[in-house]
Amino acid sequence: MFTFKNLTYSLTCLFPQPKNVAVVVTYHTISDSGVYNAVSPKMFKEQMKLLRKNKFNPVLLSELTRMINDGGLKPKTVCVTFDDGFMDNYTNAFPILKQYKIPATIFVETCHIGLESENQGEMFPMLGKGELIKLQDSNLVSIEPHTVHHPRLTKISENNMYHEVRQSKDYLERLLNKKCEHFAYPYGLHNKTVHQAVSRTGIRYAYTTEEGFVRLGDDTIELNRNSMNRTISLRQFESICLFGKFSQKRLFRAIGFTPLS
Repeated sequence: MFTFKNLTYSLTCLFPQPKNVAVVVTYHTISDSGVYNAVSPKMFKEQMKLLRKNKFNPVLLSELTRMINDGGLKPKTVCVTFDDGFMDNYTNAFPILKQYKIPATIFVETCHIGLESENQGEMFPMLGKGELIKLQDSNLVSIEPHTVHHPRLTKISENNMYHEVRQSKDYLERLLNKKCEHFAYPYGLHNKTVHQAVSRTGIRYAYTTEEGFVRLGDDTIELNRNSMNRTISLRQFESICLFGKFSQKRLFRAIGFTPLS
């Protein structure tokens, strides 16, 4: 279907990607649910197929940060991430990731492991310990913390911020026998106080929901990610993986314009 948004994203693909940038995309549920942040298994498969067909460079976040520390990002580098830890990340997404050999990171809220959790008004089963171990042991998927209870970190005390992150980090490190250095802010909410609390836990790289590139020299405690949802077409997805999402907020920020409140 032709839309102005599709035309905009199509035109961006005519331009070369800037050097030394990468794009991180984030999913939630991979299902046929009607919630806004759901992406159907059919569309997810087409998206992962496109990454391989169009010669993107999909890597784990650990490889992305290694390239950042080495001072050079390869062209068309993209990182696939998931938030919260829905069971369908294992039942629906993981077989597709294996088929196309696409590495991915799942940020898990640890209080709901093996239980159910609410997502935009619907209840979803969450990953259990067994699935988390199998995913981590696949060497294709990395499991990282997303707090214990998924709070709005900017609304709680600094001490509680610290414990929400530290306890989820410690739990996953014990369960999976690994070191966790990556973290995603629940709801994308963060500020300087949150940054300080997160850094005190030993987290070195933290991810927001601010749209756009990851660039050399970015503050690694507030790296950009681009949220996926059920309205994004395959054409838009390709452009997002090259340039990030083009929201009104991002365009205003690029030109230095602050809308009146």
